[in-house]
Amino acid sequence: MNEIITKLDEIEQKAEAILTKAQERREKIFSQIEDAKREIDAKYERMEQAAMALYFEELRSKNDAKRKEKEEKSKEEIEELARFFEERKEALAEEIFFRIIERSPEE
Repeated sequence: MNEIITKLDEIEQKAEAILTKAQERREKIFSQIEDAKREIDAKYERMEQAAMALYFEELRSKNDAKRKEKEEKSKEEIEELARFFEERKEALAEEIFFRIIERSPEE
């Protein structure tokens, strides 16, 4: 009877050892999975940051090109107005003069 109890005790100890090792292995696997998830999250975060940086750089470049184009167009329009004024300043001055005279309260 003692021998049977001893054998059952040995079996129970072996079963507990197996369960303990299984639990340790399970925890190790979960830890590895968590580490892998963190690595993947970090990788995708870096990829997302790189993609956003590229996108914002493209937007900045497009906006700079549009701004430069508008500046050139504005500069051309200002030059055109300056030429127009230079060519017609005498006529414009006379026109303004005659408008003032026509509306003069002295008349």
